[in-house]
Amino acid sequence: MMQVDSIQALADLVAIDTVSPLSEETALRVSNYLADFGLRRGPAASAYWLREPRDSKVWVYTHIDTKPPGERTRWHSDPFALSERESRLYGLGISDAKFQLLNALEVFASTPFGIVVDGAEESGGLDAASRLAAAEPAVLVVVDGSTDSDELYSGTMGQLDGTIQFDSGLAPAHPARAHRRGALEWLSQLDRFVEQRRLRLNVTGLTSEPRERSLTLEQAGLRFDLRYGPTELDAVAAFRSRYNPVLRQNYPPLFGRQERSGRPIATFSSPLALRLRDVDHVLVAPGARPENGNHQPNEWIDRSQIKRHGAVLRRVADALCGGGLS
Repeated sequence: MMQVDSIQALADLVAIDTVSPLSEETALRVSNYLADFGLRRGPAASAYWLREPRDSKVWVYTHIDTKPPGERTRWHSDPFALSERESRLYGLGISDAKFQLLNALEVFASTPFGIVVDGAEESGGLDAASRLAAAEPAVLVVVDGSTDSDELYSGTMGQLDGTIQFDSGLAPAHPARAHRRGALEWLSQLDRFVEQRRLRLNVTGLTSEPRERSLTLEQAGLRFDLRYGPTELDAVAAFRSRYNPVLRQNYPPLFGRQERSGRPIATFSSPLALRLRDVDHVLVAPGARPENGNHQPNEWIDRSQIKRHGAVLRRVADALCGGGLS
């Protein structure tokens, strides 16, 4: 796991502006940084770095890119400079997933496994996923994501992220002259549909035409995020058939075809699932916690979190080197 003197390596990594998608200048800085760990960039202008395996069908995946910092005035320190306050380490991407990346590089350094570091995970790039698919891994270890425990998971959820539309077909009317329940009934029916099928759907936005006067709502868009597992495919298909959403992201679940461990699947999604369909086993080892504030100003971790996550990865490495998956 990452040692105290490796905090400088983390500081150096946070200092690289790896907001996704990476510029060529940034890609060069990443290449120089990862070269010290034995990784090289993929061909041409590909957005990934790798270390080939040595007689192994195990691959480790993590990513180096981040979301943008957002409103800089909300940061209490420079997002591109690691800082420490009250036993917390702050910096853009420090939790998702730069400390996880460094733990993975250290723990798996002495193993024969292949390693892929994605430079476009946050922007949906598929270069790394395509490279992994071409390698035909038997076991994929995903070092990424956020959960509320130190468990290992047997895959990731699928995700639909998009918008569904309400349109009553009527012209807006003054509420004093018309009583229309169309929008309310539409929302109520959606709620019942989701509840009956136990879908994990969150409303992430509501849009309608702005008006100066009070008029009934006859057209609206509802932005949603739906997460689902491999046993919920029929329910998701019914949702898509019923509401015909316009999708922004559509990632299927990622799980091993021979998985028999009984582990749960992690609640986050991954673009890897768009390319990887024939992996025997998928092991997911998230290191971030919900309270770390991934994708938000003042993202942070603490040193004990680094240690716990490193111990989980060490357990995975030892098990796989010994031929087991427990």
